[in-house]
Formats: sequence, C-alpha cells, structure tokens
Amino acid sequence: MADRTPAREPSRREPAIRTMRSDISEFLKTTKPSLVSILARQVQEGEERPPSPNRLWLWLSLAAVVAVTAGGGFWYLRAGHGAPEPAPAARATPAPFVFFETTNDTAIAPTRQALRTALAASGQTGAPGSFQRIIVRIKDDTGPDAIPDLSRLLAVAESHPPAALAESIAGPPQLFRYQAASGAEFGLMAETRNPARALQSLLTAEPSLARDFDFLFTGNPPPQAFAPYQDLIYRNISFRYLNLDPNRDRGLGYLLFPARRLIVMATSEATMRTVIDRLFETR
Repeated sequence: MADRTPAREPSRREPAIRTMRSDISEFLKTTKPSLVSILARQVQEGEERPPSPNRLWLWLSLAAVVAVTAGGGFWYLRAGHGAPEPAPAARATPAPFVFFETTNDTAIAPTRQALRTALAASGQTGAPGSFQRIIVRIKDDTGPDAIPDLSRLLAVAESHPPAALAESIAGPPQLFRYQAASGAEFGLMAETRNPARALQSLLTAEPSLARDFDFLFTGNPPPQAFAPYQDLIYRNISFRYLNLDPNRDRGLGYLLFPARRLIVMATSEATMRTVIDRLFETR
C-alpha cells in the first residue's frame, strides 16, 4: 500500500534578529584582530598618558599672558595712566586777622614787578583811615592760583630775610593797605609758631629789613637810613620803628602782638598805631 503521507516541504530558516551584540560579534569576526588591539591600546594609552608637551606649553603660555596683562594693568594704573585724577582744589582763604572795610583779591605772575604793581593798584582808592586786605595769589599753570606763604612771597619779591623768620611763621601772611592822610601805606601780618624766635630774627635783621621789605614801599624806594630803630609804645604794646623820611611819617615798623601771636610790619608809625587798635578790637 502506497504511503500517502504528503511530502514535507523543505523547512524555511527564520531570518536572524539583529542586535547590538550580534553586530559587535560580527564586527569582531570580520575585523582583523591586530587592528582591534591597536585601537584598544591607543584608547587606553590616551586615558593614562600625561598631557602632551604641546598642550602643556599652551597652558603655560596662557597663564603667562594673563599674569603679564594683570601686572601691566596694575602698574599702568599705579603710574597714573588710569582714570584721570581730580584737579587739586583751591585752598580756602584764611580768615582775616583784623577787620577790613574792603578786600582786593588779585592773581599775579610770580615776579617782583607784578607784586609791586598789584600793591600800587590797590592803593589808588580808599576812604581816609580805612583798611583794605590785599589777597595776592600766585598764578600756577599746574593748579589753582595759591596764596603764597612768607617764603614764597619773599622769593617773588626777590628778598632774602633771615631763614629763621620764615621758618617761624605759620600760614600765609596777610597783606594790607592803610589809607593815611598822606596817602596809602602798606604792611603785612603773619601768625607765628615761635613768637620769641620770630621777634629775635627781626631784631637781628634790622640793618637789612628796609631793603628786604622794600616791595611794601610803592613808587620810589625809601631812602637809606642812618639812624637806628626806636622803641615806641602804644596801648602798652612795644614796637620798633625806623623813620626813613624826616619830612613825613614814612618808615618801617614791626611788632609782636603776644595775645594773637602775630608779627606786624607797616610803612608808617600811624599805620602801626591803627593796626594795634584793630587788633584789640578783634580779640
């Protein structure tokens, strides 16, 4: 009896499912072992190898540039090339030592002639018996015009009094004009650090005082004096006075006013007496 069992059809193979693992296996089978080992070794060496010399020099160069830039900026600013410094402020004008009816504030070039011209110009007006304060500022191209101290004022006037006098003066002197009956007379007042030393320096310099302070005499310079200084007293204040003109009250006087620690100089006896009155009024 014939076998009627149907013949089996050849079995069909199911397609393999691709996975990442299978791909890697296939890759390992198809790739030469030498190439795989070389790549693995390079990766491992790249992880363990220290930075290359080129990269190390790159980082060192960057660090050096940063350091040089920061240091250069610091010294640039320190040298004053950064933000501009504010202009120096002008000093406040010192308070007057006595009462003045008027004030004449002027700026001059640092020359003897400019100083004498400024004093002469202030003496052209004024009521008899009046005092005018003369504020002289020396022009300065690098800053505000400044009121000079005694050393600077005498340097502009080309005078050379004893150094001890200038060293014993505190603060700038105050120039003034007194309108006497015979015309304008001039003088100065200055506060002292050491009254005894200042007075002694004036006593020692008496032979040259009229010459050292001749800028206070406007117009013609005072004649040469051969008589000595005299001791005069007014309101219990002693002062020294040198008469330079026998025909009128014109000379050079000076005093120390102890209560105010002030040295006063003026070009007439009447001016010295009037200054003493004002000093008592403003105590």
